[in-house]
Amino acid sequence: MAPTLEFAFTLKVDLSPAQDFGNTSYGYRQFIPITGGSADGPKLKATVLPGGGDWNILHDDGVAHVFAKYTIQAAC
Repeated sequence: MAPTLEFAFTLKVDLSPAQDFGNTSYGYRQFIPITGGSADGPKLKATVLPGGGDWNILHDDGVAHVFAKYTIQAAC
């Protein structure tokens, strides 16, 4: 049986300006701080807490590697 997808929530995130670290031997690096936001949907209602971020590397071939860490607090 093929797996199916089910909509869980929409994530809206507030961001600070990107911090660019420039080109490195691995690619172009930047960090985008997360300052807040929300998750809302049939499976989750939550607040995105400040302090996380997206650590990105853009490679010369156009491929982007994103390492994102978000902290969320579920509504009761």
